Amino acid sequence: MSRVVSGQLLIQGKNAEPTAFTVTQADFVRALGEVHAGFGRCDPSLFEQIQQFNFLPLTASAQILETIQQKITASQNAHIHLSTLILTSFAPGTGKSSILAQLCKETKIEFIKFISADSLIRQASTEQQRAAIIAQAFDDANRVPEALIVLDGIEQIVQFAPSGMRYSNVILQTILPLLKNPRNGRVFVLASTNCMAGMSDLGVLDCFINRLSVGTMDLPSMQEVVREWCMAKNLIFQGNLQQFQGFLKRQEAGIEISLNQLLFALEYARGSSEGANLIAEDLEKQLDDTGI
Repeated sequence: MSRVVSGQLLIQGKNAEPTAFTVTQADFVRALGEVHAGFGRCDPSLFEQIQQFNFLPLTASAQILETIQQKITASQNAHIHLSTLILTSFAPGTGKSSILAQLCKETKIEFIKFISADSLIRQASTEQQRAAIIAQAFDDANRVPEALIVLDGIEQIVQFAPSGMRYSNVILQTILPLLKNPRNGRVFVLASTNCMAGMSDLGVLDCFINRLSVGTMDLPSMQEVVREWCMAKNLIFQGNLQQFQGFLKRQEAGIEISLNQLLFALEYARGSSEGANLIAEDLEKQLDDTGI
């Protein structure tokens, strides 16, 4: 069991001999708030990097969070141990990492492992080492009553490339047996992908009974995100997106705008607008200029 101690909470005192210290009950009580078990906990920096939490309830993502939580709760209350494996397909730019991180933040499961291609690259340099990290996460999860393992961007974890069907066979052959033969029915596995067809070709899709899909936003949701963003920036939004032909044509043509694309265009439109106002025409122009 490793322990994580926040250095900011430690008492800054002068060097002294050990015999000069007196430990009281109050010290132990305070230590309970300073020291917590590090085994199986998410890296706190994961939540610090997420910038879209405030906008998620305004999109269809809130429904996905509720659906996933309902499936996990149903398995927790079941009389028999049934493994819960959920694969969620996200449209590019919909904030899949934000959604999964929000779920980790809200769930009451104490053991959580958040695995992504980025985290694996930072921890290991070879395929064998990355496969060992994944296997160790599942092994640790089987040692506790309940555990949640998140595979954020499973196609990136296995290094899948649609062109020529390139992928890491070492990592893939590590993940498949772990998904197909879970030893503990209380290990919940939540994976995300932007390439559902590719995961089907690799045999990953067959491991998941529960499959969900997250699309991009509709026009009313975009309008709410824009208003919420303007409130956070102390700006006044002038106009109605549903009255502009550019947005209507995109909707009719089936051209989807993701949350990331919208936030990106808002930042640039802010520089084009004058004063404390954000004009809808400027936002539409930024979407056109960026090729969205």
